Amino acid sequence: MAARELIEQENVLSLDKIKQLFNQFFRQGHKLPNEDSIETWLLHRDSKMRLFGITKTAYRALPAQAKSKSKKDAIAHFTDHFGALFQRRHDCIHNCDRPKVALQTISDAKVGKCVQDVCFLVERCQESLLAEFPEYLRGLGFSGVTRNRVGA
Repeated sequence: MAARELIEQENVLSLDKIKQLFNQFFRQGHKLPNEDSIETWLLHRDSKMRLFGITKTAYRALPAQAKSKSKKDAIAHFTDHFGALFQRRHDCIHNCDRPKVALQTISDAKVGKCVQDVCFLVERCQESLLAEFPEYLRGLGFSGVTRNRVGA
């Protein structure tokens, strides 16, 4: 019952909640997603245009001054994309997939893409946390021996 209550309390079905849970371990300027982290996510081998609104190739071809705006646009697109994905999940579970009374269509391909997108988000958050966690522990004053002991 305690585990069920914890799961119900920590419902991680919004990008804001994910940021709240992860960003407490990140230094200022390294929080998720930001202009620095979004570039590595955008250029990742598993990145898709549906996530960021731009392809890796198109992003690489941009001049340096245009990349900053493109990063901001990519963050906004990424946020909107996951907002819609989480809302669709909510509608499926709580409204029998009828957000406005009409039944919504869904295909195997669409479900597969949603699963890919969630896996992408989880894996990038995990990678970012693993990279940032040693700095978090160092900032708290833990010695190198302690950081090594916990694998950071």
